[in-house]
Amino acid sequence: MASGAPTTDTIVVGQALVGAEVASLFTDVDAGDTLTYSQTGLPAELTLNPSTGAITGTPVTTGTTNITFTATDAGSLSVNHTIAVSVVAAPTITSTIDNVTNFDVTSNIVLTASENVTAVATKYIHIINDGGTGFHGEVTVNTQDILVTSAAVTITNNTITINPGFDLDLANNYHIEVDAGAFLGVTSGQDSVAIADSTTMNFSTVTPGSATGGVAGAAASQKMGASDAMVASYGWWDIETLGSTVSGAVSGDLSAGNIAAVFKDYDPLPGDAGTGYTGIGSPGDDYVSLLNFGAGDLLYVDNQTNTAPNDLTQTAIIHSGVAPVQLQFDGYTPNGGQPIWVDITTTAGTTAFNDVAGLQSLLSLAYVPIVSA
Repeated sequence: MASGAPTTDTIVVGQALVGAEVASLFTDVDAGDTLTYSQTGLPAELTLNPSTGAITGTPVTTGTTNITFTATDAGSLSVNHTIAVSVVAAPTITSTIDNVTNFDVTSNIVLTASENVTAVATKYIHIINDGGTGFHGEVTVNTQDILVTSAAVTITNNTITINPGFDLDLANNYHIEVDAGAFLGVTSGQDSVAIADSTTMNFSTVTPGSATGGVAGAAASQKMGASDAMVASYGWWDIETLGSTVSGAVSGDLSAGNIAAVFKDYDPLPGDAGTGYTGIGSPGDDYVSLLNFGAGDLLYVDNQTNTAPNDLTQTAIIHSGVAPVQLQFDGYTPNGGQPIWVDITTTAGTTAFNDVAGLQSLLSLAYVPIVSA
């Protein structure tokens, strides 16, 4: 009898062996002899059939081991064959976003792989919108399918950062699915395990605090840090329905910091520079004065459509040379056509600004302080 040269093999934790056998490793010059197979070193969860040489079972523990298989013929002649077997785990994907109930809609999403990985072409991450109460009853389903090799996904070792194509929806429920084999393990050489259910990685976005509750009632939110850790983010304050362009403004003091004042854009149409229209339509006749607007604060227009970009450069910005600076957003005719006005007085005192970029420069901000998303 004879056996082949020593070999190596790799098997994966949690994956049942299919078609594994050792009979092909041995040859016997005596035609018709029946061989019997035995082994030493085989992991306990695996079984060798002594008659057929088939190996069955599911490995459960990673590691490297030498397994010696022996073939014995009817005349008690035997030969050994040793295989170096590496038992590896396929990469798994997790995230601290799971079960978060106040996720900041402006945040990136960060996933963690169980080992360093690379992206695999044609595979996707799915950010699935499961609905919810919605901000002021918004019901549009905005699911995002993101190619893992696109610019929206960056990988640093085992950290996978996703910059969604558009902000998530306020007051909504989501879950994340990941295609099988979306990532390749650098060490294991194995395809990543799929996430294909609605509970492994589910979360909800923040619901802004009620307008009538004032800034003190702003709803706390969390965002994802660079290392897949949740950190404090904006306090979200709903300013819709406050004040009136006729009777006057309702004031909110943002001196506590990190406040996102938000109202809903009801118009599905985009901005139009030709007509000077921002694309932002409100039921209107709201008027809010934001005091002590500073670093960390945000004026956020919740654009319901995502695919119809608004044009904030068309916003009427009015001042007398000093603060407050008044932003006048258009009314949405089907809902009454009244405008929404927002006065801003910054932590820079009486200094005015002429546009969004001017406000950003005035406060030396690394982010854009007025957005429609």
